[in-house]
Amino acid sequence: METAIRGKRVLLVQGSSLASAELFDALCEAGAKPYPTSSVINAYNLIDRIRFDGALIDQGLHNEAFDLCADLQERGVPYVSCAAPHRLQGAAARRQDAQYMIWRLESLMSPTAGAEFTLSGAPPENRAS
Repeated sequence: METAIRGKRVLLVQGSSLASAELFDALCEAGAKPYPTSSVINAYNLIDRIRFDGALIDQGLHNEAFDLCADLQERGVPYVSCAAPHRLQGAAARRQDAQYMIWRLESLMSPTAGAEFTLSGAPPENRAS
């Protein structure tokens, strides 16, 4: 199945609490090309050289990432501010949260997926029948 994120370049900005390994793995499994970075300064270095299709940013960066988010928005790059997966969660919960964050980003990248997100509030596989 083709997804909106397959083949897309995704910036992954990690702070102190985000479990970025799970996000990196989930992005790879979805067919995206993740570009992980451990600081906002490094993220700026990347966005000056690479045209990103989306970004996942650690919500724990708070004000440090405010200007980065504004810059991404100005460039037309959709982003999701992530509080999860969190490093203190169990492995299964981290994987599930990573997949959900990827789905949220994808919903911003695809008009069809965005409509699905707006109407249901949950990814199709998590909806009750």
